Amino acid sequence: MQISTLIKVVATMIVFTILACTLIIVNNYFGDSPESKNKVLKTIEDKAPDKESNSEIVEIESLRKRISKKNAPEIVLGAPALRKAKNVLLESKFDEAKVLLERIVDIYEDTPAEYEAHRILGEMNMDELFEIKEDDERIVEYTVRPGDTYLGIAQKHETNFDLMMLLNGMTSKNSSNLQPKQKLLLMPLNFSLRIIPQKNQLFLMNKNGDILKMYEPIVDMVIPKKKDKVVTTIDRMAAYYNDRRVNSTRGNYREASKTIKVQNPAVEIIGETSSVPASFKGIVLAKPDIEELMLLLRHGNSVEILY
Repeated sequence: MQISTLIKVVATMIVFTILACTLIIVNNYFGDSPESKNKVLKTIEDKAPDKESNSEIVEIESLRKRISKKNAPEIVLGAPALRKAKNVLLESKFDEAKVLLERIVDIYEDTPAEYEAHRILGEMNMDELFEIKEDDERIVEYTVRPGDTYLGIAQKHETNFDLMMLLNGMTSKNSSNLQPKQKLLLMPLNFSLRIIPQKNQLFLMNKNGDILKMYEPIVDMVIPKKKDKVVTTIDRMAAYYNDRRVNSTRGNYREASKTIKVQNPAVEIIGETSSVPASFKGIVLAKPDIEELMLLLRHGNSVEILY
């Protein structure tokens, strides 16, 4: 046998031997049998770092599990301060709670904490507003004269019939019994509105320019764009029953749909109804909110729109 032929034979045997070994290895590690899969997993586990001996890996893994929990607590800006204010309020420390809530409004702007603080402050301010005390400086006592009417008295003293009825314990049944020398309690309404379309916010302000309550429209308000700031007034406050305008002295006024109309730009504030057209441009409030504003506002009150 020639030397070249011998080399070819040996090379062929080596190739077949390598191929056979490769097939055996593939079958053992990557075959379909459970035994082969278990061998692969065992090999991977043997190569992986030992978690028990590596504190950094254990710590990172623990952190990952905590972060990935579905019910992990949400970190909300201002939430601890809000909890503190609520706890102080539960202790009936109203003045202290009010200071804490006003601080939240100033510091945590555009957060859930700010909105919740506004809501609580609004309820507190409304309670104070309607708490009539003896010798209350806000209250004027008026003696009815011959020829007086409820609406005339309300206009003269910058108030409205709704609030007059509330302060004097009247109902629609006895509101027609206006008699000379009758005593009426009156509260001038010198409040104003502040509208911020970009934030979809409506505020009731006192005569000093402080916020009394924030109202949240139930849909995004649509306000005609003018300039950065517009100061205007309430042009009209009206009520409609069965599509007919009704006076505040009428018995069906309570069930009527209320609307507040602002002039220049023309903005309408209405209560939620099932018939609000999609093309409506203005502000839609919950029914209790529009009723409250009708109680506290009058024709001529100032309106500030901040674009």
